Amino acid sequence: MRKVLIAACLVAAVAVVADTLAWQIASRQLRAGVERFAAQATRQGWVVNQGHDVCPCTATGWPLEARLNIAAPAIAGGDGLVPGGLAWSADHMVVSLSLRHPTTLGVEVWGIERLRVSHAPKLIFSAARLLVALPLGGALQGAATLQASFITGGIAGSGHPQDVRLDDLRLELRANPAAPGKGGALGLGVGLDIAAHTIGLPDSRRWPLGGTVASAAGSLFVWSPKLPFWDAQAGPLGSDPRAQAEAWRDGGGTLKISDLDLRWGPLQLNASAALGLDGRLQPAGEGTADISGLPGTLDALADGEAIAPGLAATFKAVLAPMQHVKLALEAAVHADDAAVRLPFVLRDNTLSVGQIPLIHLNDIVWRAPPAHLPAAP
Repeated sequence: MRKVLIAACLVAAVAVVADTLAWQIASRQLRAGVERFAAQATRQGWVVNQGHDVCPCTATGWPLEARLNIAAPAIAGGDGLVPGGLAWSADHMVVSLSLRHPTTLGVEVWGIERLRVSHAPKLIFSAARLLVALPLGGALQGAATLQASFITGGIAGSGHPQDVRLDDLRLELRANPAAPGKGGALGLGVGLDIAAHTIGLPDSRRWPLGGTVASAAGSLFVWSPKLPFWDAQAGPLGSDPRAQAEAWRDGGGTLKISDLDLRWGPLQLNASAALGLDGRLQPAGEGTADISGLPGTLDALADGEAIAPGLAATFKAVLAPMQHVKLALEAAVHADDAAVRLPFVLRDNTLSVGQIPLIHLNDIVWRAPPAHLPAAP
């Protein structure tokens, strides 16, 4: 019996030593990976942690997980990726690697986050839980996911730090660096699946369909050609947004939206669309939408002065025959609700539904970025 106990203790001691060694190796690899990422980003023109120690890290998580606690992470730059660049910072970040799942890198963010994209106003937001899972083993392999709950956010200086609220958000990002496009050309295809629940809208304005969107989900797929970095006549494209947009359009760049499902007040919508840029570099395309609760939606939009009352009446008159036919078909299979399928077109900055102009959109102005931008949010 004594020999059995001694053997068990030896086995346990060996397991503890082996686990400790594995944890130390994983911790060192994590630290080296963070420092390697920061060095590579710096070489590409990004500013990491505003010139401070790139990895003021402490390692925790033994025995089953290696965790690096990073205080006040920040990164800014990317003028060649996003016109005007972007900048992000947070109060605290944890990078982790589970010994049971060593091919997935986890990133948790705590506290207040600040984000500036291009020349848009800075966003300030926080979440009770924000976790990002990144696949390891090579760039653009596998899917990256983001899960967050109880998010609140607003625009810096607006006086409304909780302009938007989300109870739950999930994103899944997939990339195919050699996705074929128009004519078999190669470029980059990026897919994004989005699911959000209980979205509280800013109370700074009135929302005709209600201040809370029950749910929104859908899939986006963006195909971008391999853009040239130099134009024979104009010189380098650099971060000129108009030149980049023209190159994207001329190379066959497209945005496809599928299974867009929206539940907002009386409106229940499922839509798909394909969009691009027209000759004036404005969004253009077409799609179809299955809409339930349309009469109540039109009444709410008219009451909220989002559309003219006469337009709502016109829509109802045009859609009434379609609705009666649909109701008859649905009744044959005992459906509880009837949806109307409508084609829609976005052309010349006008969104038309069922050949009726509904909304006119403002032009996108492709301005060159200013000469100097702040390095960090």
